[in-house]
Amino acid sequence: MTASDAGKVDVQHLCKLAGVSRASYYRRFEARVPREADVELTSHIQLLSLRHACASLRIESGYNPKQIQRLMGHSSIKVTFDIYGHLFADAEGDQRAAESVQARLLG
Repeated sequence: MTASDAGKVDVQHLCKLAGVSRASYYRRFEARVPREADVELTSHIQLLSLRHACASLRIESGYNPKQIQRLMGHSSIKVTFDIYGHLFADAEGDQRAAESVQARLLG
């Protein structure tokens, strides 16, 4: 498979193969992906793009922010929210909704 076939690449499978949860695994990733997934890494398939896609798919699958922080190797939850915060459900809206329900239940 070449870069022109990038749309056909199963990003989640590549992330699992490569273990891209930490920056220190980048070299390992670059060595394993071409061999195991028959993908030619070129400028069209950037490692950070695959890493971001992997995190995005995990968020979409329901992983919570702390899980994403740990899996991505971020030093703090702030780093995770700065990068991926826009992908999580509206936490403030959820809090307001919960407070509204609580107020109705408790009078």
